[in-house]
Amino acid sequence: MNLRTKLLLGIGIALIVTFAFVAVFSLITMDESYCMLEEREVITTVQRAQSSLSTDQKSLQSTTRDWAAWMDTYRFAQGENPGWIDANIDNDFFERFDVQGVIAFNRSGDRILAEGYNPSFREAEDIPKIEIEQIRTFSTSSDIINSSKGSYVILKSSSGPLIVSSHPILMDTYEGPGEGSFHIIRRADERYLAGLSARTGSTVTIISSMEISGNQTLTGIIAGITPEKPVVVVAENPDTITGYAYMDDLGEAGQYYIRVSGPRTIHQTGEATMVTFILSLAVAGVFLITFVLLFIDRVVLSRLNNMIRTMRTRTDTDGTKDTPDDSGVDELARLAHEIDPVFERLAESQVQLQQSEERYRSLAESAQDFIYIIDTKDRVTYVNSFAAAAVQKSPAEIIGKPRSALFPATEGERQRGNIRKVIETGQTVKIESNLPLPSGELWSDTILVPLRDRNNAISGVLGVSRDITQRKRAEEALYQANKKLNLLSSITRHDILNQLTALRTYLELSLDYTTDQAMIDFIAKEKVISEIIDQQISFTRDYQKMGLKLPAWQDVDAVVSWVILPLAKPAVKVTIDCPGLEVFADPMLEKVFYNLVDNALRYGGKSMSEVHISARDTPTGLVIMIEDNGGGVPDENKDRIFERGFGQNTGFGLFLSREILEITNITIQETGTFGRGARFEIRVPKGAYRFSSAGQKE
Repeated sequence: MNLRTKLLLGIGIALIVTFAFVAVFSLITMDESYCMLEEREVITTVQRAQSSLSTDQKSLQSTTRDWAAWMDTYRFAQGENPGWIDANIDNDFFERFDVQGVIAFNRSGDRILAEGYNPSFREAEDIPKIEIEQIRTFSTSSDIINSSKGSYVILKSSSGPLIVSSHPILMDTYEGPGEGSFHIIRRADERYLAGLSARTGSTVTIISSMEISGNQTLTGIIAGITPEKPVVVVAENPDTITGYAYMDDLGEAGQYYIRVSGPRTIHQTGEATMVTFILSLAVAGVFLITFVLLFIDRVVLSRLNNMIRTMRTRTDTDGTKDTPDDSGVDELARLAHEIDPVFERLAESQVQLQQSEERYRSLAESAQDFIYIIDTKDRVTYVNSFAAAAVQKSPAEIIGKPRSALFPATEGERQRGNIRKVIETGQTVKIESNLPLPSGELWSDTILVPLRDRNNAISGVLGVSRDITQRKRAEEALYQANKKLNLLSSITRHDILNQLTALRTYLELSLDYTTDQAMIDFIAKEKVISEIIDQQISFTRDYQKMGLKLPAWQDVDAVVSWVILPLAKPAVKVTIDCPGLEVFADPMLEKVFYNLVDNALRYGGKSMSEVHISARDTPTGLVIMIEDNGGGVPDENKDRIFERGFGQNTGFGLFLSREILEITNITIQETGTFGRGARFEIRVPKGAYRFSSAGQKE
């Protein structure tokens, strides 16, 4: 199968699949739309049936109220109008109001009227005693006689639901006391439901809870009725759809339900429309697919075929490399004239690529560093000669083999962890480590960089390791020399302090041997000088500790909480609001906070009552604020307070604090308002702070 056939076949299949997808999607969408329309129509019909029932209810209640609040009825209930029944309750009454029974009870609860009517035979009939007792029980329990508005209820009976409207027997003015209760009965039988169905345009039935309890299907449907979904719509079969809803009932809740059924006219119409649409779409699809395939074949593929045949014929016959002829003036014609230069440039690019690869390979091979590539399966895919010689092997013996085979198990696992980290995170990793080699151990500075393929997926790790053994030895020598100097400084400082202690003792004793005021003044000045010497010696101890240990991550909350313990004053409240904040700083960071809080307590004044330490993240970095409500710092001294020797005490505290912070590029300045309190802002650059999971996020 040639390219032309494959391309036409592929385009044809793609178009067929596209049309099939459009057809299926359209069918699903249209079916859902018709189902939604059908459901809305059923809900509207159910609501119309409920509205008709509500209208009947209101009409029945109005009739009951008119007959109960009538002076003739009132007198009848009192026993004074015995002819009222014959004069009013006749067949015409039942036909006119479409009711099937009238019952009345006097104040004592005795039945004084019970007239029934059979509309099928158009004659009077007795009301079953059980129904009379049901209504009497309802009247008594609902205290109808003392109500003002009457009541409406649906009761169970052997012949079906009884719709009963009740009202107290009152005078024409609706005033009492009530002389009894008046009840009009309407049976929700087939005749009544047929009339209701005619009004709504669908078949309306009423089902009782007893019918539902014995039918699992109905039970499941009724369970779906909720306040949010008062009507449940179910397709009973392909031709009938039904809606279910509660029937208004002022007696026992959930006793009766209304069911409205009708033909699936909308859905059947929709199915016919969908069939027509699919047929139309199929015809249009066949026409469009045929047109597209013919157009592509005639305009593009046949001309490309002609170009290929022409190039092949010319090459086979005379070996020429002329551009194939094409009589057109469109893109394919221009392609025919440009195709040769494209291939020539492609060939040149391949040569340049090979030359570039050779240059980089020569660079890697001549480098005095270990250069290697590890793939995602931990195999060596490239290693330069210098690295191979370090493990006393040739590159051919290493490439394609597992990296772990070149080193002891412990070192191999450490390297594997670093390589896995680069592959998983996609970030460059830099490590200084002790590397065991056959020639002996050496210190290496290694950088691991992720390599990505054309899909931007990590395909391996490029590693470059440089021998830094000489540098590490020089660092160790420097460390040892510094250690000895620190030891000498410590011993010397200790000896000076011992001599200073003795000097102070002799100065104190000298005061006991002289009464000369001039000598006493000289001795006092000598004591001040000795105190200054002591402070300067103490400062050299603190200054010596700076940079002695590597910077580390420190929890600001914990550091401040620790240093303020010996400084606590009952009259000054120190609060810390830096949850989860960690700062990368010299281990003497605690000295910074000690000096700042100590200065606030010393010079804040008697009115100072609070020192507050908090932090705020900004676009340029973190700001840690140490604020108090004391006297503050005069504007002219805001910069001088960090100079060595400036201040009322030793003059070294804030100077030392600034020096400690500058080790990790952290700055400090005073930004408070004189007279309202001091405010020191410590600015931490990006990357030198973080928030643990217990605090806020950066």
